[in-house]
Amino acid sequence: MSTKTTFKRIALVAVAAMGFGMISVAPSQAAATSATLPTITFDKTEYAQGELMTITVAAAADDNQAFQAFTANPVTSINLDTTVNPFTAGAVALVGGKAVWKAYAPFANVTVTITATSGTGSSAAAETVTASATVLPDAISQTAADAAAEAIDAATAAYDAATTAADAADAATAAAQDAADGVAELAIQVADQTALIENLQASVDGVLEVAQAAADAAVEANDSAIAAYDAAVSAQDAADAATSAAQDAADAVADLTSMTEEMVAEMQTSFEAVNEAIAAIDEKVTAVDEKVTAVDESVTAVETKVTSVETKVTAVDTKVTAVDTKVAGLKTQNDALKLQNDALKKQISDLVKQITSLTTIVVKIQKKVKA
Repeated sequence: MSTKTTFKRIALVAVAAMGFGMISVAPSQAAATSATLPTITFDKTEYAQGELMTITVAAAADDNQAFQAFTANPVTSINLDTTVNPFTAGAVALVGGKAVWKAYAPFANVTVTITATSGTGSSAAAETVTASATVLPDAISQTAADAAAEAIDAATAAYDAATTAADAADAATAAAQDAADGVAELAIQVADQTALIENLQASVDGVLEVAQAAADAAVEANDSAIAAYDAAVSAQDAADAATSAAQDAADAVADLTSMTEEMVAEMQTSFEAVNEAIAAIDEKVTAVDEKVTAVDESVTAVETKVTSVETKVTAVDTKVTAVDTKVAGLKTQNDALKLQNDALKKQISDLVKQITSLTTIVVKIQKKVKA
């Protein structure tokens, strides 16, 4: 503000004060009263933070420099930075049935409520007079709050996804345990079948040994037959004896051959049973492989979900960082506003001092005029 502008404002204040002094020396009017209660009205229902609010006190009464609208100054639900205060112990300078009160809206999302009790300026019974207006949330603060809410929602979703992934991991672990138990059972069965095969192999070896013994006996019997035939040539009796011995040997060979065929048939049956058991084992191994594949797929799905959760957590961290940045910006703006407010208060204080000094001068001038 330039010095010339300051002097002009001081001159205007001085003229107004002189005019006020001249009016004050005139006989005072009789106290005007209102048949109705005084009212308090905001010029708007909603304000931005820091916006100038114009509050009107109105009464159905004649002009009066000291209209006792209320028993005491109105009380506000939150401290206001007032620029024009019309009250003196609840009284106002009523002009045209109105008095104006101006104050800045607080820097907070609140409802400003003004409460006062009607004074002797109204002939109606004393009652409480109220008025309210809403201070809207700051856009940046609201954006930060929304971002924080989104971050919380994302964190909650990430936590739920992590819980689901953990449940899936538990299910996969249980499936893997079942598969491991199945493999253990199959291993026991394979061991039993191996023992059976070993026993069958031992039986086959025994049959082969018997067959070999029978073959050897057959060879020996054939040799005996040849010897008997040679003896028969020499003597009929020896031939008969040799023929009888050969018949006995042939019967023994036939018996041994029948026994060998029966054992071979039993071995074939045993081998078929072994093959069936091996086929059953293969089926179980295939089932185990399928379960292991399913477990691998479940593990892959869990890993995918975990990756998704990590991505969401990273996104949450990014949003939280953005919120922190915005909060830091708000703090910087708040500090700047505080500095501006302090400077404004200092200017107002200096102006009040100038007005006080000027008022003193005016009083002295009035005294000289009266003298």
